[in-house]
Amino acid sequence: MDRSEATLKRKVLLLGGPWEKQTQLKSMLLRLKYAVLESSRPFDSSETDLILLDMRGEEPPSWERLKALRQEQGEIPVIVVGEKRIDYIVTAMKLGASNYMSEPFDTQELKNALMNIIDEHHLVSEIATLSEIAKEQPSWLLSSCSPSMNEVKKIVEQVAGTDVTVLIRGESGTGKGVVARAIYLNSKRRETPFIKINCAALPKELLESELFGYEKGAFTGAYQSKAGKFGLAHEGTIFLDEISEMHASLQAKLLHVLETGEFSRLGGEENEKVNVRIIAATSSHLESAVRTGHFRDDLFYRLNVVAIRIPPLRERKEEIPVLAEYFLRQYHHEYNKTYRPLSPEILAACIHYDWPGNVRELENFIKRIVILGEEHCNLPLLLSKGGLSAGRADPSGFSLKQVSRDVAKKLESEVIRKVLNQTRWNRRKAAEILKISYRSLLYKIKEGGLETSS
Repeated sequence: MDRSEATLKRKVLLLGGPWEKQTQLKSMLLRLKYAVLESSRPFDSSETDLILLDMRGEEPPSWERLKALRQEQGEIPVIVVGEKRIDYIVTAMKLGASNYMSEPFDTQELKNALMNIIDEHHLVSEIATLSEIAKEQPSWLLSSCSPSMNEVKKIVEQVAGTDVTVLIRGESGTGKGVVARAIYLNSKRRETPFIKINCAALPKELLESELFGYEKGAFTGAYQSKAGKFGLAHEGTIFLDEISEMHASLQAKLLHVLETGEFSRLGGEENEKVNVRIIAATSSHLESAVRTGHFRDDLFYRLNVVAIRIPPLRERKEEIPVLAEYFLRQYHHEYNKTYRPLSPEILAACIHYDWPGNVRELENFIKRIVILGEEHCNLPLLLSKGGLSAGRADPSGFSLKQVSRDVAKKLESEVIRKVLNQTRWNRRKAAEILKISYRSLLYKIKEGGLETSS
């Protein structure tokens, strides 16, 4: 059962909040296919998976209600929705809230918060089925064909079998999480937990308890001990995404784990020994953060044992047709649609576009085409932003057929260049591999301007 299917059986108790805001939250939950329990009647804790406590509009908040909930329903996670104030967040977390949300937030943010709580609450059952999940290969990475991504895959293969710390670098949407999972799935730890945490998504106080856990009585509201992500990831792999956003005090604790393999829970007196492989990722320039004092240099050197740079999609445009085809087939199958290939015009526009959101943006674009059809993909806007050659920035002033021919020639030249490099520019051998005549190959080398790059 996948996570979206699992939500169909999740029941959320919605408590408090002004009527109009409670109605809005209920609407969001129903759109996410959660069953919403009425707060006006007594509830059976065995039938409740999560409590959503809305404290918006309360000045000061009714913390006694949260205390009572944690005492009476200690096993049920509670998400608090309240005003955006650091002291409120800290108080709620100290009183045992599993998460804290403040406006503005949308359905997707609510979905992520709920899923994160459910993931943690049911981690034991997830680990039990991990051996099956580990057999899966990491999505589109296997479809990558550019020289730069082939180099990434080569490094993944070299480091996967070791326990070396890896730092994955690249712009948002390039696939850092996919590469991290590829390392894990090809490692000797593939039958053990793989736990991901986004360091930019949580405030410092919450991130510390999430990473290292706390003991019962560590602070007001800590009615029971809680294992942190490091404890849960013992013998497995922990993926720290957006590591550059980690607070300086937590950087020191992480460095201690890297150096000694030990950490202590909040409120704990004894060190806990842990065997965890760490993979970190960042979309920021860590060297600059080190120079400005925002990131510890000793931690940077510890993390940067092996660095993998994932190039942006605009630097590997030869992959766009392959990736587009991969996502087309994936979403046609997922949404039970009749398969239709991209038209030459759409594919040409995709190749010319720079994709600032990288692979994630391309994936969402293809998903929209599968659901709505090509007529809803806003082709003129895509072309106008695509960085076309001089004189073609206006989509009304060029021929799509000509663009398609230009793209085909460009891709053909890239393939020829790749084969020539593989054969050390042995033209006769390259012609045999490409299944064309020697004379045709010489013509295409000249036409594509490849002679000057040899």
